[in-house]
Amino acid sequence: MYICPNTVSSAAKAKKEIDELATICYQYKLTKQDLFLAEQINKRNMKKELRVKKSTEFETIIKKRKSVANREFVLYWNPNDLEHMRIGLSVGKKIGNAVARNKTKRQVRMMVHELFTKEDHNDYILIVRKPYSQNDFEQNKKSLQNLYLKMKKRMEK
Repeated sequence: MYICPNTVSSAAKAKKEIDELATICYQYKLTKQDLFLAEQINKRNMKKELRVKKSTEFETIIKKRKSVANREFVLYWNPNDLEHMRIGLSVGKKIGNAVARNKTKRQVRMMVHELFTKEDHNDYILIVRKPYSQNDFEQNKKSLQNLYLKMKKRMEK
């Protein structure tokens, strides 16, 4: 049986990467959740064209006053002419220092990627409130899911 040299080297590379990853996990006491988030970030699931970036766009969406809220989030939406949804995140200083805010943004992007449908023709602004930092990832994800369903029901009216 012939084995392609590229296959062997890629398998060796994969084993080496797994070993390095295990070492990093042990060294920094990372959980599976942290690894999952890092993997998803590397895949670049939340591409730049799927984001609302400009402050004028934020203002326009918020001025339309179509919103739903709960303890952890406020979600504004506005229809767009694109073939996909866009989302803007706002995480205030009440959440914590820059490291905590960036972690929160990564987590929320992951939640949005899993919960929202990309084919929506809407722009969303998602504001994260302080109680977010007091809950764990799963509680926050469930909260965002409930908020998204609440928003869908309001859109149908």
